[in-house]
Amino acid sequence: MPPGVDDYCQNKLMVGLPPIHGKLIGGSPAVSASAPAPAPSTNGACFHGDGTVLLESGVLKRLSELGLGDVIKTSDGQGRFLFNPVLALPHANNSEPAAFLTLTTETDKKVDMTSDHIIPKCDQQEVAADELVVGDCLITTDGKEVLMEISSTAKAGVFTAITQDKFIVVNDIVASSFSKDSDPAKPELDYNKYRLELEEKYERKLSYHASKHQKRVRRAYAN
Repeated sequence: MPPGVDDYCQNKLMVGLPPIHGKLIGGSPAVSASAPAPAPSTNGACFHGDGTVLLESGVLKRLSELGLGDVIKTSDGQGRFLFNPVLALPHANNSEPAAFLTLTTETDKKVDMTSDHIIPKCDQQEVAADELVVGDCLITTDGKEVLMEISSTAKAGVFTAITQDKFIVVNDIVASSFSKDSDPAKPELDYNKYRLELEEKYERKLSYHASKHQKRVRRAYAN
């Protein structure tokens, strides 16, 4: 059994699930973009502002619209869900650019988070988002689900919410409010990291396309 894959996900891997977005379960992340996947990073610790949380009233609310005292769905990471008030919102309303990983489960649940955001797997191991691989098992409001696809995109707006519980539930997927190295009291440090990560990503993309162009030119001359 691959490391970090529990019995549930191992069974899914053995029987073979149908593809979602043309991606089958495999041993490494499936990336939707044509360019190489971004290199692992130690930067970032947020969700995109479009991510939604469930209020105790039954209403869905975007992370970018949350306020202190809003009572949102949380989790202890072991299958128990509660509702707890938001105690802190480290990021004010913003349009800060960042590179996000989009995680997609077998039932098409999706969540955007930065690379170093902590997320629990079904075996209770807590890892950074960029340590996940396709086939890992994630905790959702519907139980355990196989991670089917990991893609990368650049978006604007970084947010998180802190409660007394260990995890919060965003887009029906259980995740931490924190990363390995974020300081909630100093969000401006994260913003600098996001910008640097995006610059590195764009440089890799430019290098990739330049390399493809050079290969086409060489082939043209060879013919």
